[in-house]
Amino acid sequence: MALDTFAPPLRQSPGTKIDTTFKTKKAEFGDGYTQELEDGINSVKDVVSLTWDTLLAADALTIQNWLKAKKGCIPFYYDVDEGDIRKWTCTKVARGKDEAHSITATFEQYFGLET
Repeated sequence: MALDTFAPPLRQSPGTKIDTTFKTKKAEFGDGYTQELEDGINSVKDVVSLTWDTLLAADALTIQNWLKAKKGCIPFYYDVDEGDIRKWTCTKVARGKDEAHSITATFEQYFGLET
């Protein structure tokens, strides 16, 4: 199955936050000595917080519905940082319904074999 590419009607607002987590294995010994190493080939993972501010209601609904259709587990391609297209899953999405509609979403880097 070919992965979809997320192409929102507008680029995300400035202020994208990228958190990087490191998955490691650690062995502790009785004399205080420890050994630590990365856990697997994909031990460095990015989690990205994205916001789209001041959207039209229709654009906010389009983004929300597209992400909801992925159900938190269906991966997709997205270019978070101009030229850095990677696979992601959307683990959380929220829609603000003030005068200026907004979307906030959390994307987790995905390492599955799908292309």
